Amino acid sequence: MTEQSEIQVFLSYASQDRERVLPVYEYLVTNGYPNTWIDCKKLLGGQNWDLEIKRNLGKSQIIIIFISNSSVNKRGYVQREIKIALKYLEEKLSDDIYIIPVKLDSDAVLPDELSSRQFVDLNSSDSLLKIKQSLDSQMENLGFEISYNDNVDEIHVRKQVRQESWEGLPGYKVEFTLPRFSSTRFKNLDEITKIIEARFIQILHSYRSIKLEQSLDRFSFAQNEFFRTDIYDAYYESIFHENSFLSILYTVYWHGSGAAHPNYGFETFNFMLNPLIEISDIKDIFNDADNCFEKIVGYVRKSLLEQKKERFEKWEFTEEEEVKENNPDRDKDSDIIEQSTFHQEMIYSNTETWEAFSAFSFSKNGLVISFAPDQVGCHAEGAYSVEMPYDFFSKDIKRDIRYALSLNIYD
Repeated sequence: MTEQSEIQVFLSYASQDRERVLPVYEYLVTNGYPNTWIDCKKLLGGQNWDLEIKRNLGKSQIIIIFISNSSVNKRGYVQREIKIALKYLEEKLSDDIYIIPVKLDSDAVLPDELSSRQFVDLNSSDSLLKIKQSLDSQMENLGFEISYNDNVDEIHVRKQVRQESWEGLPGYKVEFTLPRFSSTRFKNLDEITKIIEARFIQILHSYRSIKLEQSLDRFSFAQNEFFRTDIYDAYYESIFHENSFLSILYTVYWHGSGAAHPNYGFETFNFMLNPLIEISDIKDIFNDADNCFEKIVGYVRKSLLEQKKERFEKWEFTEEEEVKENNPDRDKDSDIIEQSTFHQEMIYSNTETWEAFSAFSFSKNGLVISFAPDQVGCHAEGAYSVEMPYDFFSKDIKRDIRYALSLNIYD
């Protein structure tokens, strides 16, 4: 399994062109590429500048080389950086956009070493967008999928997909997505990725243990691969950001080898961002969790019962159920009472403690509680979710969390 660190972009230019290059640097660091390296911003006093430039040139995934009329004719570090970059280029895939030439002067002539590569003219109206599109393309080649939220000035998120599989009896396939955050406003957002990654790596290790538990009497390589493979797939379905609060909802799918049907559920991760604090237990968002439990659970149960009623009104009956439905001797009132009692008991018995609300997240409108199939209903019913509006419980939330969510503050 490969793992990519935060991508680094190296800016190579002649010193006399610095003022024309700096706007590009500022654009990149505020539009999803905060790890952009430029000597005038990154070199510290006392550092060996020659060593640091070579080191960062070597560790960068992308090098943007700025060409002007003056730099082309000047012997110096730009020419050396081009040679080093070309050396590293030999190790890259043919479709990698590893070097991006950018013309500072439209009539500048590209060095022979770069003449075969598509360039960007910084004097064109969409030059910054073209540079960013080139970077995004390279990100995808490196295994990242680009996705930004609407508020690009505060938080950027890139999606990285990690996969691992092994053929065995049974084998396994594990895949999960990781959001990689960056921000000019909030610090330590990389810790969010580490927390999420640690959770899924723990699960990955449990799947790897299948190698020690092979069942040659149950499985054969002659069987369909799907039948003899344990599958786990986790992807984040939504990321909600409000002020200094971040909430991430994952849908998790798994299918055991030889199992009759797949299952799915939810994982959630919630964070205050300033300072960065994970809120891993729903009780931690309330001033007095014990005293407000009946209020919260009452709302959840009522919503679940209403959703169940609506679902069963639209239920498509199987042939066997259709016969029963149309049976003239059937006591429909008795059946309705029996079904209502059954579903109410199922909801009530599975929402007796805070542990039932472990998959909690936040949205624009309120607190969202997600329930996996089989948790508050039959598997065929599928999953349920309850969105509780902030107005209903905002007075019960801790003051700092209300601030983080930009809710009205009640003293």
